[in-house]
Order: sequence, then C-alpha cells, then structure tokens
Amino acid sequence: MLFSKIFSFLKRERKDREGKKKGNEQRRERKKALTSATLILMLLVSIYSEPVAALDLKSLFSKSPAGFLYNFWKGYFSTVKNNGLGAIAGAWAGCKVGGAVGAAIGSVVPGVGNAVGGALGCIGGAVAGAFFGASAEQKLKDKITNSRIYKWIFGNNDKEKTSLSILQPRNISYNEYASKTTLLEVFNTTFVNMSELLQAEAKDFQELMARLAPKIGEYDLEEADGNVGEFKNVEIEGPYNIYGFSAIPIKFTLSPRGNEEVKDPICLTSVSIYAYTKDGRKLWTRTWTFKPGEKCGEEGTVWSFETVLKGPDPYVNEIDKIINGLADADTVQKLYLATPADEPYEIVAEVHGIRMIYYNKGGQWIFDHNETISARWRTSSAYKHLAAGRIEIGGFREGTLPVDMKDDPKASMFVPYLMRGSGAASNIIVRAWANPLHIVNATSTFKFYVGANTKFFDELINDFKVEISDESRIVVYRILKDGHWELAATLPMNGLASLGDLRSPTHLEGAVTYHESSNVASYRVFFAIKAYVKRDDGIKIPIWLLIEPNIAVMSNVGRVVRLDPTFRQIEDLTSDNEWSAYDAEQARALVDTVIKQLKDKIETAEYWIERGSQLGNKDVVEYAKKAKEHYEEAIRYAEKIKSANNINDVIRYLEIVRDEEIAGDYYLEAARQASFNNKEQAETLAETAEKVSKVANKYKGGVAALPIPTDWSDIRELVPFIIRIVVSILAIYIARQLFGTVGALVVGIIVGLWWVGPMFGFHL
Repeated sequence: MLFSKIFSFLKRERKDREGKKKGNEQRRERKKALTSATLILMLLVSIYSEPVAALDLKSLFSKSPAGFLYNFWKGYFSTVKNNGLGAIAGAWAGCKVGGAVGAAIGSVVPGVGNAVGGALGCIGGAVAGAFFGASAEQKLKDKITNSRIYKWIFGNNDKEKTSLSILQPRNISYNEYASKTTLLEVFNTTFVNMSELLQAEAKDFQELMARLAPKIGEYDLEEADGNVGEFKNVEIEGPYNIYGFSAIPIKFTLSPRGNEEVKDPICLTSVSIYAYTKDGRKLWTRTWTFKPGEKCGEEGTVWSFETVLKGPDPYVNEIDKIINGLADADTVQKLYLATPADEPYEIVAEVHGIRMIYYNKGGQWIFDHNETISARWRTSSAYKHLAAGRIEIGGFREGTLPVDMKDDPKASMFVPYLMRGSGAASNIIVRAWANPLHIVNATSTFKFYVGANTKFFDELINDFKVEISDESRIVVYRILKDGHWELAATLPMNGLASLGDLRSPTHLEGAVTYHESSNVASYRVFFAIKAYVKRDDGIKIPIWLLIEPNIAVMSNVGRVVRLDPTFRQIEDLTSDNEWSAYDAEQARALVDTVIKQLKDKIETAEYWIERGSQLGNKDVVEYAKKAKEHYEEAIRYAEKIKSANNINDVIRYLEIVRDEEIAGDYYLEAARQASFNNKEQAETLAETAEKVSKVANKYKGGVAALPIPTDWSDIRELVPFIIRIVVSILAIYIARQLFGTVGALVVGIIVGLWWVGPMFGFHL
C-alpha cells in the first residue's frame, strides 16, 4: 500500500514536469513565431512600400479591379510609411491577437497546428493592426496640429497644415523652396536693416565688452633689493588676461612698517613703475615725485599708485603699412602671427624716501635725523597673463550668401561678421557689420562699430579716466593672380579718420565696389586703427588693431544653372502644388537642358583638377574634385525629376539639385582661390559648401539621411548622436527588464527603424 502511494506520487510529479516542459516549449514556439512574423512584416514593408509608391498607372487601369487593389495598397503603405510609430504599435497588438486566434484555429484544423496557425494569424493581424495603428496616429497628429494650444505655440497656417517635424517625412513645400527657407538655416545669423542697426550694434558691443571684461588680481612678487623690510602689504595688481599688444592698467599698493607706540614716519620722495623687458629695458616709466613732508605716513597708512603701462611692441609701426596701402601678404601674416608672449615683460616698482628717526625725552618725541631708504619690487608672473596676439570674434562665418540670393531683401541687410585680427584686443573693441552678399562687379556696404574697452581700465583705475583717441581707415586690397597686392580703395580716400575719444563708441562706414579684372583673384577688406592711450601725466602710449571681416568674394565662375530661365520653368511647373502628366512631359525636355549646363560646370571643375595637379597644390585638386562630385550629384537628381510622379518628390529633387549646384559653386571658387594661395577665403568657401551639402542630404534619404555626424569635431552634431545612442541602449535595456527577450527584440526593431528608417523615407 505504501509503495503504491509512493509510485503514484512519483508518477504524478513526472506528469507535472512533462506538462511544464511542454508548456515552455509551446511558449518558445509562440515567441519564435511572433519574432518570425515581425521580421516578415518588416521585410514586406521594406520590399513593397517603395516600388508600390513609385508605380504610375494610366487612368484606365486605375478604374479596373486591379487598379482599385493597387490604389488600396498604395494608400495603405502611404499611411503606414508616414505614421511609423502607430503602425508598429498596431502591428504588435494585431500580431498578438491574430497569433492567439490563429493558434486556436490551427489546433483544430488537421495538418495545420498551433505554430503555423499562430504565425499566419500573427501576419494577418499585424497587417491589419499596422493600418489601424497608423490611422490612429494620423488622427492624433491632426487633432494635435488643429488644437488651439498647438496653433498658439507654432502658429496657424490654414493653407498648409503642418505637423510636428519629428512625426513627418522629410518633405519640402513649394513655399519653403521658393523662399529658400532651408538655405537660410545654413546662413543662420542676425539680419538687421538700417533702422535696427544702431540698436543691434550697441547691444552687440556690450556683449563683447562683457566677454572681454578683465579679471583683476595680484601678480607674484620677488623682492629685488633695497630696504624692502621698511614696507609691508606690498601688492602689484593687474589684469589676468591680456589680449595682444595691449596697454594695461597697473595698481601698486604698499604701507610703511612701523610701531604705533614709536614715532618713526616714512616720507616718500619718489615712486616709479615701469615695464621691464627680458633684455633689461625700462618701458613707459611713470614717476611720481613729492616735496619733503608731502607724502608721509606711519603704521596704518596705505599708499596706492595707478597708471597704464605697455610691454615691448616691435610691430607698432607695421600697422602704418596697412593704413597707407603699402601692405602685402607677408605684412598681414606677420601681424596675425605676432604674439606678446614672444616679448615677455614684468612690472617693476621702485620707491625712494626717508625714515624720520625720533627719540623720546620726558614724553616728548624729538627729531634726531633722517635715514635714506629705497626699495624695488619686481613681479614674476606678469608674463603668464599674456594671451595670443591673434584674435577671432564669432559672427557670420560663411563668407557670402549664394549669388542667387541677390534679389532677397536679406542680401541688403547687415550681419555681424566673424572677424580675425591682431593687436590691442583688450583695449579696443571693433565689430564689422556688412552686407552678407559679396560678388564681383557689385558694391557692399561696411559699418565698423568701434569703441574703447573701458571696463578693462575702469576695473582698476579710479584716480583718472583713461582716454583713447585714434586714427583709423577702411582699407581694401585687390589680390592679384600673381600673388601681389594692390590698393583698391581707402575710406576715407584722403587721409585718416579721427573718431575722437573712443570711450564713447562710434562707427566708420563706407561702400566697397569689387571691380572685375582679368588679373584680379579676389579682394580683402581691413579695418586698421592706430590709437593712443593717454595717461594722467600726459604720456600717450601707441596701440594698434587690425581687423579683417571673414568675407569671401564670389567671382563669375560661369553660368548659374539655377538662375537660368530653363530651371525657372521647371520651378514654375510646381507652383500650383500639382504634378500632372503634362507637367512631367514638359519637364523632361527642360531637365535635359539643365543637365547639359551642369556638365559644362563639370568640365570647368576638371580643368581646375588638372591645374591643381600642375601646380602641385593639393587643396586646389581636393576642392575641384568635390565641386565635380556635387555637380554630378545635381545631375543625378535632375534625372530623377524625369520619372517623378508626385509633386512632393519633384520639389524635393529641385531642392537637392539647387543645393548641390550651390555647394559645387562654393567648392569651385575655393579651388580658384586656393590656386592663388588665398587660403583663408578658400577655407571659408569650402566650409560653406559643406554646410550647404548637408541641407541637400536631409532630403535624399538613403545613407545620406542616416543620423551620423559628417563632422566629428562639430559638437553640435556629436552631442545629438551620442544622445541617440544612449537612448537606444536604455530603451532596449528597459524593455528587456520589463517584457523579457521578446520585448527587447521588438524595441530593438523599433530602434533600428529609428536609425535606418530615414534611408527609405520611413520616420518614427
């Protein structure tokens, strides 16, 4: 009896284990089926969505049953493609429901079984669920974009309803294309008209002054020699950041050391402060002298002396060459590379005076005699605060707008230009404002807003107001093809302009015309200023500043295809936001003309490739090759216009063709400038070309649309890329913790679509 019960118990336990094992196997089979179905669904969408969307059947076919079926599937895939997040969620839910129903049906149908029934049910449910999920997402987006809150935040446009950019495919409307909205994203800067300029100048000047505000502190001292023990609390203060060959404020503070119970005052006869060079020269000495008994003090007395000094400056006369139109590339390069760190100096303070010796008799202090004293202190850290001579102040860095924006009102506005320069950058602040379009045989207006950096001096000097007066000039040079420089214009034409006391900011302005000539490679515009810092003793310390706005003058590189009437005719065909069979037929012949013109540009690029090889100039070859690549890319997308069958694709292709040609033009001009060793403008043009090409990539799809940085040194591209990686890893990890392996797999698929979907026009 006992053995019978034990046997029965073991048998029952074995059946339980076998049941659990069978249940686990069934669950694994369902997971496999679910995974397979999901992958099949992705495969179906990726294989059929693009070909179906590309079909163009005649009206007779569209009325037939086959045409009805085609239009149904076309609408289906369009809905799913443009609403990826809802489609995936719906497919997931549909797969689970359909899989369960299919498994139940399959279990009672001979020869089918749970696995096959579940897989078929999952596929059917996923297809249906994807449609309903995508439709729900579209309704939600419509509801959001039509809500009052959305319209209040993003604005209201009844003619063109928009949806959140992260939920819609990368398309472009005709209005956006015609207004060059995407190009203006490249040239993202402050555009101001004449009436707004004065206020913008003042605001920008205050921001620059705040950025250049000095940090004042004590310099390290080494007690050189003399009666240094007669003094205490000795300090020499100055700015911690000295940019370029600037005059600097200095404050020297000291106190007599004594005993409050003993009468022994110190009387100063002279105090001197000067800059001391490494070769032993004394520069810009400031000396105070006192009559006997005039400057006396005992324990508790504090003396302070304030002045302005300047270190050695071997370039102070070189600026005259720029101002007088006698400069060349070597002169400018010498000034740009000049740095005060090559001419280090320290600050020395010398004190001379007497110690009056008294003795006490019967409670009365009686003068006995004088002891002559002198002491000298020298800093040992002033040289550490000398920054580089060359400066760069941010602003519009693209050189020039494209030539086809010459009719845009923004081309005649003013923008704050990126500036490079050298000199007394801590003393004088200059901002170059100019029209953003610079092309040959045209005029551009410049406004240089200039003023003293009063905070640099006023933070430390309270005894007097430092005055800065100037002589300045706008100087324009032609860069000839043989490398020589030629004076093109000066403003004012005769003599120099005196802007008065620069403590009150003012501006110097004028227009510059870029005349075309067969021997002219380009132009460079400079603002040269020679000023004087006036101390309280009447001494004027000369300072200088050379500023060059980062302009680039576009030469006539040949026909601008996108401005040709032929190209304009193609654009006009899209202006009604429709693309008929007649429009497509008209466009084919026009596109062939555009392609022929772009091929002419390729021949020009090939000339510069060969020319660069002959010169042994790698930059010329590289820039010209990139110009050719962009022209070829423009041709490739121009060809696509011939076979396009919807208005969105046509406008998108036009945008790409335009952007690729612009990028090619910038690169071609960069190659030309590089051939004449005009490296700065060549680099500027090449950087702008790369930015414009990124605009084109946004509308291409494929690998170009992948969210991978094109410039790994650009923090603005790198940070979003890193964030995307972190979010992807976290999403998969959280799904794994909450829903297990299957959940992680599904989220992994979604993450994959998030990364590679834009290659196929699929956006979450």
